[in-house]
This record gives sequence, C-alpha cells and structure tokens, in this order.
Amino acid sequence: MKVALVHDWYSVSAGGEKVMRAILNSFREKNRTHESPFTSDWEKIEVDSIEIFSLIDFLSDTDRQYLLNGRNVHTTFIQHFPFAQKHYRSYLPFFKRAVQSIDLSGFDLIVSSSAAVSKNVRKKPGQIHISYCHTPIRYAWDMEDEYLKHLSPMMRPFKFVIQSVLASLRKWDLENTPNVDYFLANSQFVAERIKRIYGREATVVYPPVDTDSFALANHQRKNFYVTAGRIVPYKNVDTIAEAFKKMPDKKLYIIGDGPERPSVQKFTGDNVVLLGYQPKDRMVKYIQEAKAFILAAEEDFGITTVEAQSCGTPIIAYEKGGYLETVVDGKTGLFFKTQSVQDIIDAVQRFEKTPENFTPESIRENALRFSEKIFNKNFVAQVKKVVYGSQVGQASQS
Repeated sequence: MKVALVHDWYSVSAGGEKVMRAILNSFREKNRTHESPFTSDWEKIEVDSIEIFSLIDFLSDTDRQYLLNGRNVHTTFIQHFPFAQKHYRSYLPFFKRAVQSIDLSGFDLIVSSSAAVSKNVRKKPGQIHISYCHTPIRYAWDMEDEYLKHLSPMMRPFKFVIQSVLASLRKWDLENTPNVDYFLANSQFVAERIKRIYGREATVVYPPVDTDSFALANHQRKNFYVTAGRIVPYKNVDTIAEAFKKMPDKKLYIIGDGPERPSVQKFTGDNVVLLGYQPKDRMVKYIQEAKAFILAAEEDFGITTVEAQSCGTPIIAYEKGGYLETVVDGKTGLFFKTQSVQDIIDAVQRFEKTPENFTPESIRENALRFSEKIFNKNFVAQVKKVVYGSQVGQASQS
C-alpha cells in the first residue's frame, strides 16, 4: 500500500501539524530504517511508501525534524508566490486550483489533515480517502463575518470580491465532499458541524497531546496567569489582556505572536506582559508555574487547553466549542459565558475564591485521556477498519 498524507500548509508547528506528526508516526515504511525513538512502542500500519503533500512548506529545520522526521514535502505553485511564507492566506482565490493540482494518482490510501482545503484533493476510483477534519473551512462557513471584519486595510476595498470567492469556495467544498470516504473529527463539536454542513457522519478521534513534555511540576505555583497561542482575531487575546489591564493586582503573561499583536500591545504594562514567541521548554515552565491558563476562543478542540491541564494547571475558558469536551467544570477549570472583558474578570475572581477545588493531580489525570498513545490506538483502529475491513472498534478514549 502506498500512502499520501495531505496537510493544508506547513508554516509553523501548531496543533494541526502535531496531529499530522502523530498520523505519520502511525505508519511504518517497509524499507525505511529510521523510526522516531519516542514512538517505538506505538502500533503501526506497515506500508510500502509514504509521501507528504501540502500547499506550502516553510518549516524550519528544527520543526521539520520534530514534525516530519526530517522528510520533505511536495508543495504547489503557491510555494513560489511572492511573500507566500507569511501571507499565503492572501492567495485564497488560488487555493482550489492549487489543491486540485496535487497528483495523487499513484497512491492507494489518501489521508488528509484538513482545516481548510486539503480534504478536496482529487481522488481516482479504487483509492481510499480518510479525512481527519479539524473543522470545515471556518472563514467560509461559520466565521465569514469575523473574517471580513478583520481584513487588512489593503484588502478592504476588495470585500465584495472576497465574499464572492467565499461563496464559490463553499459550493466547491460541498461538491468535493463525496471524494472523502470516511471522516474523522477532532471533537464531537466538529462532528456535529460536519453533519450540519456536509451531511456526513464522522467518528471522533481526539487529537494527540504531548503529555510527557507537558509534565506535572513539583514546585510551588507563582502569582501570575498565562495564555498562549497564535495571536489571531478569533483567539480574543486582546480581550484577555484588556481584562487584566483592569485588574492591576493580577499579573498576566501572554505567550505567542501573530497579526493581532498590535491590538494586544495596547493593553500591556506592569501587570500585562507580552512575551512573544517562546521556545517549548520556556513555555512549559510558564504554564507549570501559572495559577491558571486562560482562553477566550471558540475552539474546535484546543490542544493548548489539554497541554496546560497535563501540567496540572487549571483552565479558565469560554464556555463553548471543544473546551466543553476537555475541561471538567469545577474540577479541572471553570467557564465564563461570553467573550467579554467583564465575564473574564468575574471568572478570575470566582477562581480565586476556591483555589482548593483544583488539584494538579486530578487535572493531569483528565489530560491523560488525550495522550499521543491514545490517539495512536484510536487512529490505527479506524484506518484498519476502513482499509482492511477489520472489525476493530475505536479504542477507549479514557
């Protein structure tokens, strides 16, 4: 069996890329001698060959080794467009043509990791396509208004053109859905969206979380809160920063970078500190020492939420989306109702009244339900079921 793995884009090492890393390491090539040592005890499906495809690939050497075991990626013509490394999303009108230019005719099994367009690759009769769907295209289906609201000044004059492109993208997305033989969803929340938008059933296989690296710390917690992730509009990092600006007696560290950084910087000061990008070991240390980890996005799953719980750190999060499947209210964290400054302030105050409710050991125990090993068992079981007609069921998520 020859396997093609297709990912939307490789630009950074984020949640979707970590899923593809675990998918890659669930296969073993017959003639490849090098295997990642940290997955030596995983169950693997033996295949003849594996090749990786994506719209673009701008990974650093370090990220390439971590995510892809040093492998190269086959890219599309968008790779060679001006400024594609940072502004590839600006080439949205070309995505359809680019993804369907990928030639997968020589493969038996296609596995796509899709939050945008990779699920729409072309497929020939006899091929099997399993799509691990992080979400149907956010900005085309459920977040069009949010996407248009945050257009750059340069793109605003083209708003109506972009609306037309998004309408065309939705039509094309639906037309190509039959090319997917089997949907895997990263949460029940996403499975419901797949059912509503595509009219298809999906099996939930929760994403892998590196619970070994995000370990429980033995030291005492310090007097600060933390949030981490890409600073993009839907994450509402600026709202979190503004809330803490109004609580000068409480400190917040913000880890990450992105296009909305200027909006966040307006609220920085003595008690709100924007650290920018941090190496993984530094980020883990901040999370291990924090009183709580705060998030205000509507996430499809939210890997950082589980990474923080793996460190035994309580969560304060928006009560919607994937967080409802990963955070146990009152035991591993607590929720706030709206993405507003006042609700975040109220949640922090509620949290500080009952810190004894959140024990690091029980918080980490909850996170272990989403370990990389659990993902491997579930993913391999589903591939065997689809490809080999095995009656192997989905392994327990607990």
